[in-house]
Amino acid sequence: EIGENAFKGGNKLKTIVINGNLKSVEKNAFAEINPKAVFNIKGSKKNYNKMVKLIKKSGVPKTVKFKNVK
Repeated sequence: EIGENAFKGGNKLKTIVINGNLKSVEKNAFAEINPKAVFNIKGSKKNYNKMVKLIKKSGVPKTVKFKNVK
């Protein structure tokens, strides 16, 4: 779980690695982070898609990129 406003305003965040399975990402958890940030998500394709949806709903800038890594 990633709490509300956890990384809000983290302009220096460029690479975020998420291992395993996220159950929830609260509102604005990634709001106002670096627009060129890259999320490296470790997990199965099914979990990857689920986590991308959760992260996108959390206020992440539309310009961030997502990668499924092994």
